[in-house]
Amino acid sequence: MEVITVKADGSSRESSANYSADVRMPLYPAVGFAELSRLLSYSGPGGKYFVFLRDRPPRKGGPGLVVAKRSASGFDKIVSEYFPIMEEGWLDAWRVLADLDLREFERCCKAVERNEAAYRNRTDDHELRKELERETRFLLTPAIFLGGDYAKCGNLRAKSSYDVRFTDDSLKVLGVGTRQVVGTLPYGEFTNIQIGGPGETQSINPFVDSAGKIIGTAIKATQVGISDNFSGAVDSLVSAVLKAAGTRTTIKTVLAVRTTKSELFFLYTLTEPGQLRIDLSPVLGKIREVLTSAGDESQFKPSSDAASAIDQLSAASKLLDRGLINRAEFDQLKSRLLSGD
Repeated sequence: MEVITVKADGSSRESSANYSADVRMPLYPAVGFAELSRLLSYSGPGGKYFVFLRDRPPRKGGPGLVVAKRSASGFDKIVSEYFPIMEEGWLDAWRVLADLDLREFERCCKAVERNEAAYRNRTDDHELRKELERETRFLLTPAIFLGGDYAKCGNLRAKSSYDVRFTDDSLKVLGVGTRQVVGTLPYGEFTNIQIGGPGETQSINPFVDSAGKIIGTAIKATQVGISDNFSGAVDSLVSAVLKAAGTRTTIKTVLAVRTTKSELFFLYTLTEPGQLRIDLSPVLGKIREVLTSAGDESQFKPSSDAASAIDQLSAASKLLDRGLINRAEFDQLKSRLLSGD
């Protein structure tokens, strides 16, 4: 089978056997230059002919689709003219390949189909990730799972890190940097959420501490004839350097979430408890909305009726116990209820 040259307009096609009229051509992918180049990549050894994207300067016509022949030494030789990067040029390039070698045509088609499927998966994954980011109101990552009663999140592993995402209606636990949801806790099932822990802590490396004592003793042994002021300055400098080298500052914040069906504890090491409580205030407000919905919105409205005020104060106390409002917010509600304003 011999093909001499095929022009971009499809004319002057010379072949001893023309298969292009009898085969199904791959659909033209409406993607950018970079992605089209990736679609036309053929992994693995072997292959004699293939369609690929070839760049060239604008003065020579710019980039185009070409058919190439790979020699035994691995060099590629273009065996067609440049076809424009559009549907017509795409089909012309594949017709040339089909007329050159039908087996190579089928091999390349399968490779492009695999690449296109992978591209769609990446695109779908990207869109799903964007959707996940849009619905996330607050992200805690990496959050180390400490343990708890987590029957509803059976795949959680103690001491493993996760993404804890607060959305509009639920808390979702996912693998770090993935869309794999390990467990979902609807806000309507929350009974308590607490933020605590020691916060910022400091620890001294015992080896460095011991080294400091040895160095200090050695310096004092060599301070004969040195003034007391200078000796004190040296001691202070050595002490400061060793303390900086041997002291490690860490943050330990614990997030405890209790629902009607589970209890989870997470360790977060990037934000202190007080600041995290502030950062989560909008989310806690959303949880309060969910828990006080379905006809319960009026439970915090002041009323002149004493029994109603007691009921509302009791409800506010429960929210305080759950960690959904802080002491200042509770005191404000209490003042409003008792004053009847």
